[in-house]
Amino acid sequence: MKKKLVAGLMSLCMMIALLAGCGSQSTTEVTKDVTESTTSEKSDTGEVAGEKSTNELSGSITIWCWDETFNVPAAQKAGEIFKEAHPDVEVVVEVASQDDINTKLTAAAVSGDISELPDIVLQNDRNVSKYVTLYPDLFVTLDDAGINYDDFASYKVGYNTVDGQMYGVPFDSGVTVLALRTDIISECGYTVDDFTDITWSKFIELGKDVYSKTGCNLLVDRADVAQLLNVMIQSTGSWYFDESGNVNIANNENLDKVFTVYKELVDNNIVALYNDSHGYNNALWSGTTAGVCQGCWVMSTIKKGEDQSGNWALTNIPKVDGIDSATNYSNNGGGSWMVINKENAAVAKEFLAETFAGSVELYNEILPETSAIAPYLPAREAENYGLGDDFFGGQTVYQTIMSYANEVPQINYGLYSSEAYDAIATAMTKVLGGANISDALQEAEETVSFQMQ
Repeated sequence: MKKKLVAGLMSLCMMIALLAGCGSQSTTEVTKDVTESTTSEKSDTGEVAGEKSTNELSGSITIWCWDETFNVPAAQKAGEIFKEAHPDVEVVVEVASQDDINTKLTAAAVSGDISELPDIVLQNDRNVSKYVTLYPDLFVTLDDAGINYDDFASYKVGYNTVDGQMYGVPFDSGVTVLALRTDIISECGYTVDDFTDITWSKFIELGKDVYSKTGCNLLVDRADVAQLLNVMIQSTGSWYFDESGNVNIANNENLDKVFTVYKELVDNNIVALYNDSHGYNNALWSGTTAGVCQGCWVMSTIKKGEDQSGNWALTNIPKVDGIDSATNYSNNGGGSWMVINKENAAVAKEFLAETFAGSVELYNEILPETSAIAPYLPAREAENYGLGDDFFGGQTVYQTIMSYANEVPQINYGLYSSEAYDAIATAMTKVLGGANISDALQEAEETVSFQMQ
C-alpha cells in the first residue's frame, strides 16, 4: 500500500533507482534481513532463537544528530547510560546538520544503498510522516520495541504515528512559551500574571502600553520563516493541511484571523521583525525587545544574555479571539529519534527503549546542561525538573512547561509543511506590504498545491 503511495509521490527516476538499487544493497533487502532475524521461532523460554538476551547485546550503533550544545550531548549521555547496562555495545554519536541528514536520507533511498547511513537519526517532528511515506522501506516501526507511548505527550505521539504504526521516539519538547522581561514590564506596572491566560486582543492592549512607555517591542519574530504564525495557527487546532493531508490555506478561517492579528501586532510595534537569527537574538540580549513567543528551546538562547539573569519569567501564550477551538498552548519545533532499517535495528530499538523512552535518569542529567525539556512524562518526577531556575527568577519553569504539553492541540503536519512555511512567510510579507489577506492566502495555497504535484 505504501509503495503505491511512493510511486505516486516520487519521480520516475526515483522509482527506477529504488527498484534497480544501482547495484548496491537495497532497503528492500535490508527489510528482509531484519524481518528474518526477528521472526525466528521462539524457544521454550520465550526467547527468539538465535537472538541474544538484552544483557548480551553487542556490536555498534551510530547516531546522527545536530546541535553540539543540545541534541549531541543528550545522545552522548544516553550512550553512556546504555553502555553501563550493555558493555559490549559501542554507541557512536556523529554531528550532522538537519539539511545534511535529510539530503543523505533521500540520496540513500533513491540509490538503494543505505550502507553509509547511521542506525539512528534525529528528525524534525514535521518530517517524520513525510519521510516514512516517501521512503517506507528506509525505517523500521517501533511497535515491537517495548515502548509505552502513553508515557509521552499525546501530541508528540501523533507526530510519530504513520498509518497506525510508530516510527519515532519523541525527544525534545517544542511546547511554546511566552517569555517576558519582568524588569521591563514592571516599569509599566505589570507582572507576568497580567499576561497569563489572556487573548491576543488583550496582549495587543498591553503591548501598546509597554511600547509607549518604554520604547520596547513586546515580541520578536523571524520575518523570513514566520515562526510566530506557525505557533498561532496550531494554537487554534488548525494547520496548513486538513486531517486528510489536503492543503488548507485559502479557505482556512482560523488562518485568516491569525493573519489579521499578526498584522496588527506588527503595525503597532508590538512585534519586531528580523530576517536572520543574529538580529533576532540581539533583540533579546540587548533589551530592545521585552519578550518572545517561541518553542521552549528558546530558553537556551535567552540564557546567553547572562546579565539578564533573574529578569525573565515564563507563562502560556495568548489565544486567538473569536475561535471556539483556540487555546493558550501550542508547539514549534522539536525532534524525534528514528531507526534506519539496517542490520543493527534490533539493538538500536533496545537503545531507544532503555534511554529516551525509559530512563528518567537520562532526562534528569541532561536538563541542567542542555535545557532539553522532555515530552517523556515520567521525567516530571526527576529531581532537576522540580528545581527553580534562578535565571527565571526561581520559577519552576520545567514543571510548568511539561504541564503545558498536555494541552497542546494535535494537528496533522502533512507531507509538505516545509513548503507551506515558505509560502506562508511570503504571504505575510505581502500582507504587511499592503496586499489583501485573502488574495495572499489564495496565492500561498496555489503555490503549495503546485509543489505537491
